[in-house]
Amino acid sequence: MGKQNRQRRAEKRRREASRATARGRRYGIGYEIDALVECAAIVFAEGDHEGFRKGVATLVAGPPVPGGQALVDRALAFALVRAKETARARGWAPGEVRRVVQRQLSARHARLVGAELGSWAAAEGVGRAEAVASAIEVLSWLMRLPPLPTAPARPRAASTDARHLERIRALLAKAESTTFAEEADALTAKAQELMSRYAIDQAMLGRAEAERAPSVRRVWIDDPYAGPKSLLLCEIAGANRCRSVWGKLFGFATVFGFEPDLDAVELLFTSLLVQATLGLKANGSRAYRQSFLIAFATRIGGRLRGAAQATVAEATREHGSALAPVLVADTAAVDDACHRAFPRMTQRSFSVSSYAGWAAGVTAAELANLSTREEIDVLQKLVV
Repeated sequence: MGKQNRQRRAEKRRREASRATARGRRYGIGYEIDALVECAAIVFAEGDHEGFRKGVATLVAGPPVPGGQALVDRALAFALVRAKETARARGWAPGEVRRVVQRQLSARHARLVGAELGSWAAAEGVGRAEAVASAIEVLSWLMRLPPLPTAPARPRAASTDARHLERIRALLAKAESTTFAEEADALTAKAQELMSRYAIDQAMLGRAEAERAPSVRRVWIDDPYAGPKSLLLCEIAGANRCRSVWGKLFGFATVFGFEPDLDAVELLFTSLLVQATLGLKANGSRAYRQSFLIAFATRIGGRLRGAAQATVAEATREHGSALAPVLVADTAAVDDACHRAFPRMTQRSFSVSSYAGWAAGVTAAELANLSTREEIDVLQKLVV
């Protein structure tokens, strides 16, 4: 932010504070405290450290009236409750709010999200000044939480889903535990094949449903290397006819797709992230690790798409010309849902600075031929 912009904003805050003081005299001290609490949260969000420090000091001291500090405490408690209610109305679950606060601030701040301010301060062993500052910091992030895209809940064929998902989990568990890269790749390919085929069958069964529409899920991605990990999720989503939008600020990706495809994305992402992590060198540099994960994600995406395309070709022989229009319509519906929720989304590029890491990542993703039919048949007999 330029110097002139900072000066204009500072002047605007001074005018707002002056108006808040005047309103406080006219309407009562409580109104003024509410305005000061909101103003302190705003200046914290803007990164105005000096303005935030002064605002907190004013609130800590409280107004010069009997019970002034208690009035401040009540105003803070009310502001936090109201902000949490607003976040819930915008689609944020309490656990998700705590996770964002922990990511942006600290675990101690996250514990404040679900606690009463006085009890929290006593449990954490912090003084009044630190308690007020922490409450304002949490409030500032709660005020910034945007509305989240949601989809209406739909009934699912639980027994059928459970059978397929259990079989796929067994394949992926074997892939994560094996010490042979070729076996892990073949097991993962088989899991992709089963998920793609199940999703296609479900699409054909539901093609006549007038209310068939995509769903949405949030997948949390933790540091370190959250960016390359989000690329892996994006590649997996694309191979399964889904779309993934990475929200770096809040630490999660929003994935759009139909329920069977979303199940596939979540299961594969969890498993492949484990496999990628195991392939990283313990003593590798940051550049090496990031390059490894980018290469792994890129190559795995290509291989999963190949496995999915082979399944589509096989299903086409069974369903005939009726399959292609269904898949095209589903893809268009997912794209439309994604663009309506994020009309201003942009593509992100990743840089690779370690050739050794890139080469190792490609090797880790390409040690086995995922299209080897004989390997898949043997593995299927082991799992069934």
